[in-house]
Amino acid sequence: MVEGRGQPQTVRLITTLLDHLQAQAESLAALYQQRWEQELVFDEIKTHQMSATRLLRSRTPDLVNQEVAI
Repeated sequence: MVEGRGQPQTVRLITTLLDHLQAQAESLAALYQQRWEQELVFDEIKTHQMSATRLLRSRTPDLVNQEVAI
């Protein structure tokens, strides 16, 4: 169970990690939420804040930051 915005919900996560002590479900769910928020930011930048003639070609966060900063 993961509680988000006051409402508990069940989250199912498929992974190749087998050691439940090393990678606890709650930690993985929190990391997934952080990753999802980052993806939403990238979507906002790519589709709404940049002109149609300028596309981001970078594939890593560091290179995207560098490309946007130019």
